[in-house]
Amino acid sequence: MSYLVRFFISISLLFVFNSGYSQKIIIIDSSDNLPISNVTVFGKQSLKSLISNDKGIVDLEQFHQNDTLLIGHISYSSVQLINNLTSNNTTVFLEPNTQALSEVILSVARNKESREKISKQVSLITNKDLKMDLPQTSADLLTYASGVRVQKSQGGGGSPIIRGFEANRVLLVIDGVRMNNAIYRSGHLQNSITINPNSLERTEVIYGPSSVGYGSDALGGVVHFYTKTPKINNTKKWITSGISSYNSRLNNIVQNLDLEFSSNKWASYTNFSFSKFGDIVMGNNRKHGFDDWGLDNHYLYPGEYNDSIIINDNPEIQQNTSYQQYDLMQKFNFLLSNSSNIIINFQHSNSSNINRFDKLNEINNGDYKYSEWYY
Repeated sequence: MSYLVRFFISISLLFVFNSGYSQKIIIIDSSDNLPISNVTVFGKQSLKSLISNDKGIVDLEQFHQNDTLLIGHISYSSVQLINNLTSNNTTVFLEPNTQALSEVILSVARNKESREKISKQVSLITNKDLKMDLPQTSADLLTYASGVRVQKSQGGGGSPIIRGFEANRVLLVIDGVRMNNAIYRSGHLQNSITINPNSLERTEVIYGPSSVGYGSDALGGVVHFYTKTPKINNTKKWITSGISSYNSRLNNIVQNLDLEFSSNKWASYTNFSFSKFGDIVMGNNRKHGFDDWGLDNHYLYPGEYNDSIIINDNPEIQQNTSYQQYDLMQKFNFLLSNSSNIIINFQHSNSSNINRFDKLNEINNGDYKYSEWYY
């Protein structure tokens, strides 16, 4: 009987011993509760080290029990703990390191500078700022920057206003290429909507004297769009992602597809987006007492000669203000040497005709003047 008891005790101890080494830790960013990858876990006694995976998980099986673990990352404060955790999965929170490298602004002085060296105001809009609220157009994206107003008095509107200037006094730049040209007028200018916001890596808005270095058309400021650049020799050879959004109130549909390929010599990034924006729907609360004010009671068929006006079944909908748009971008990144590379970028954007509702609603001698009116 004693041999049998010893046998069960040995099996029990072996089970407890093995279970103690099946522990795992999950490393989390304390600021946004997201897992941290590439965190180094080093054991002082075992002299072994592991790196957390993309889910922030590290298996402690290789470390000794009661081993002193050093958990470190270049952007976070280091943490030290003893490998005597009782639960199988334990969460470790890392505090962001205040001594981490600062952001780099590229477009202020046309070369790389740290943000602390720039005395002028610069607003930076990154993908992280847009995770909770996807913008419908790049004009909507600019509302995230302080000091920028966007004129959207009609469908397809999106003229940025900086320090009271707009249109040909605000320079639009995409990947270092100026969008402004000689025919940019002084009135509202909606060219910012021709950029797909889902293809952008970040957007910089430059205010003040720093923008004047770009020329007289940057008197109000500069809006610099940076598109995503494919990474050479990435860990994943193919990366595919898509975004689909629908606004039931405005009947807006946005479809976006990203496709990235990476090799050890070159990389490719393809982006395609299709957007369909419905007719503008006005508000139905008219507390000023004029219940019929602004209602669109009649309209004309677009592009045709109309013998008579047509009654609008829903006067709160501005008929013939809908439009659709598609954007296509192809970007290549070629490695020339260990210290140089070349990037080739093709971009195309096109939209249907966008009518101005104030012209569609213009009446002369009791009749509507236009069935369509667009630039």
